[in-house]
Amino acid sequence: MSGSSYPTLSMLIPLYNALIDHMEDYIFEDENVNENEDENEGDDENGSVDKESIIKKAATNSWEKLLQYYNKTNDAYVIVTILDPRLKMKYYNDETWNDDQRKKIHEKFLNVYNSTYSNPNSSSTLSNSLNNEYKNSITSKIFK
Repeated sequence: MSGSSYPTLSMLIPLYNALIDHMEDYIFEDENVNENEDENEGDDENGSVDKESIIKKAATNSWEKLLQYYNKTNDAYVIVTILDPRLKMKYYNDETWNDDQRKKIHEKFLNVYNSTYSNPNSSSTLSNSLNNEYKNSITSKIFK
C-alpha cells in the first residue's frame, strides 16, 4: 500500500468541499419540485413524519456544521494543499474557484513564504528578488 493513499492534512480542504457540495446537492435538489407541493409534505396519511423530511433536516444540520468547521480553517490548510504534489494549484484552478479567490490564495502563499522562509536581511522575497525567468518557473511548478 502506498503512502499516497493515506489521508493527509492537504486533503482536508478538498474533503470539506466534496462533503459540502454533496450536502448542497441533496438539500437543494428538490426546491423547484417542492414549490408546487402541499404544505403538509412532511406528513403522510397517518400523520407520521416523512422519512425524507427527517433525512433532509439531518442533511441541513450536517451542512451547517460542516460550514461552521470549514470557516475555522486557516491559511496553513490552503498552503499545505498547494504544496501537495498531487494537488498543487490545480485544485484551485477549476471552475468552482473564481479569480479573486485564486488571487487571495496565491497572495497567502507568497506572504507566508516571504514572512517565514525568506531572509529579511538579504531582501530576498519570492515576489521581489527572483529574476523573472526563475520566478515564473517556480510559480508555474507550484501553481500548475
